[in-house]
Amino acid sequence: LMPNLMLAADAPHAQLGKPRVVTVTSGGMYTAPLESCDFDPPIAQAGRNFDGVKLYAMHKRQQVALTEHWHRSYPSITFVSMHPGWAETPGVQNALPSFSAQMQGKLRTPEQGADTVVWLPSIS
Repeated sequence: LMPNLMLAADAPHAQLGKPRVVTVTSGGMYTAPLESCDFDPPIAQAGRNFDGVKLYAMHKRQQVALTEHWHRSYPSITFVSMHPGWAETPGVQNALPSFSAQMQGKLRTPEQGADTVVWLPSIS
């Protein structure tokens, strides 16, 4: 919700430069369909066990849909949603321990994952 509120407040100033918004997503979003009826976190739904990986995937899918909405709503602002590539991070190690173990030494470093996030806002 906060990115949407910040964007709405800053959008009137878009003509002052070449504004860009970069959202960082995850391949996990492909495991979660976009369902408007499932916006309540699973932890808040009676009778459901909390699944942090599922909730993360669901939020990343919603983030991409929100970025697409912003693109249509604010044509003077460039919006980009990007995946930094699979990187060896504590999040991957904790959420996907067997994948992390199999891919040890083959994944990107966090710095390599951040390079595109830093580069995208700088291009014309």
